[in-house]
Amino acid sequence: MNSARLMQEIESLPDAGQEQVADFVAFLKKKYVRTKQADALEFTEEELAELDRRWQDYETGAEAVIEVHELKDWIKHKYGV
Repeated sequence: MNSARLMQEIESLPDAGQEQVADFVAFLKKKYVRTKQADALEFTEEELAELDRRWQDYETGAEAVIEVHELKDWIKHKYGV
């Protein structure tokens, strides 16, 4: 379907239908931008190794984890909030 025909179809819809088309187009634009950005991410072997190392550190560092309420208390104490 060419652009002119598509515009005719959209214009033939009631206002509510045109709003739905506009919402769907906005959704598609966001989707394709995110996909394009994700495809643009390319990592070197060194970067991938660093990410793997950090992930392992994260998985094995459970003892460094604190509860949310502990973090809130620490922030309140430190900044007097």
